[in-house]
Amino acid sequence: MNHKTLVKASRIKALKAASQMPQLSHYRDRSKPWSPEQSEVLNWIMSDTDCASFVMAIFANSGAIGYDKDSKTWAGTPENIIASAKRNSSGAE
Repeated sequence: MNHKTLVKASRIKALKAASQMPQLSHYRDRSKPWSPEQSEVLNWIMSDTDCASFVMAIFANSGAIGYDKDSKTWAGTPENIIASAKRNSSGAE
């Protein structure tokens, strides 16, 4: 399955899962600056397998992160994003 197909399949599952999310706060303590740790919504999304898989698929498909087979780890790939931005600004795809 290629990345685009994976993202599309993940998207459908994630949207179905997200439609079942209970009422949650995204900004619990407004007396403090917002941070991801305050968000019950983000916590719920990342605890749901389908939603978390979709987020991962988006970043992997975009080239923003890449998998290293030798170390079996993921890492950011700024060189891919810079090259992509240059291609997009020149009108080439």
